[in-house]
Amino acid sequence: MLSVVPLVTGPESLSLDSAHALFDQPGCPACRHASAAIESYLEWLAGAGHRDAATLNRLSESRGMCAAHTRRLLARPGTAARLRTLYGHVIDAALQDIQARPAGCPACEHAGIAGDRLLGFLIDEATRGDRRTYKEHGGLCLPHLRRAAVCRRGADILWLVRFMVARLTEPSPGMDLLTGHGEPVPAGGDLAECVVCGAAAEAERAERSRRNTAGGDCLCPQHLREVARVRVAGDEAADLLTRQAALHAARLTRVLDGRSRRLGNYLSVRAREALSDPDCPVCLSRETAAEREISRVAMALSECCPTSSARLELCFRHARDVHAVDQQAGATADAQLRIRGRQILAKMRPDCEHDAGVQMAASLGQSATAVRRAAGFLDGSAP
Repeated sequence: MLSVVPLVTGPESLSLDSAHALFDQPGCPACRHASAAIESYLEWLAGAGHRDAATLNRLSESRGMCAAHTRRLLARPGTAARLRTLYGHVIDAALQDIQARPAGCPACEHAGIAGDRLLGFLIDEATRGDRRTYKEHGGLCLPHLRRAAVCRRGADILWLVRFMVARLTEPSPGMDLLTGHGEPVPAGGDLAECVVCGAAAEAERAERSRRNTAGGDCLCPQHLREVARVRVAGDEAADLLTRQAALHAARLTRVLDGRSRRLGNYLSVRAREALSDPDCPVCLSRETAAEREISRVAMALSECCPTSSARLELCFRHARDVHAVDQQAGATADAQLRIRGRQILAKMRPDCEHDAGVQMAASLGQSATAVRRAAGFLDGSAP
């Protein structure tokens, strides 16, 4: 008698309704749609998806997910212990092909596809014939306006830019307008041990603290929210948002000024540059610190043999960066990665043959901790 194994289907595709339905709630419809899409994906992955062979292979290619989506996944109660098999598979694949360049985060790709699908619908089908509805409900947030402008013709997005400039120059611009209103990323844990991640995080904290009292540069959505959260006094937070809105409005005004008559419906290079994401000083500080630490680690490891007892803990991602700087240092980093990877795998695969029920019950907490360490091993900024 054949046993029937249910097919593992992918996360449910979210439907797009009428233009009016997109604006039946306050705030950016693209944020809501992308957030719902990623929530559906993570719920599916935490349930049936982590047993799907194609999903396991895809996550092996990407070496897991990005830190933000890993945190959101592992923040679900009981999820970490259930994902032991998935992360064991991913780490095993990573150790077998340690030099392979990881693919992009599948959760980010899922959210991006959903968001782009909505933006295309919104601009092509909805707002072109019903701009009044768009304007009455506030329209897109600033990050999604920039994303929509990446692949749209000038005539399609110039009126969106004009409307955004008007909103940014109004009194008391809101946080959601500047950053979107995606769900917050759960705070990371204390299990990340990568020295490069640690140096980058320390530089990020220092620069973010400095931006609490000074700074006149555009902040990325994540860091604007974090800086504003520290400024608990209402007037200080409002002043920060007003100054940030003015900076973004000035950039978008360059889009309108930078349109060339010779290009017809298309935006000039200057206009597209103004529509691109500005450089966030906190992000730049983090990246600079990471590059500096990678160089320091590469110099230290180049003086060690691969079997040396001198250990500098690195996550998988930053070990790849060390290899790009110095091949000899990279060989040492690879050897140390294999040692750590095998140790993590050993803890994720306890021997359950003896008294399996007791063993499994006793190891649930250990399994959850091992999965979190596995995520940190793949991407050190994960919890």
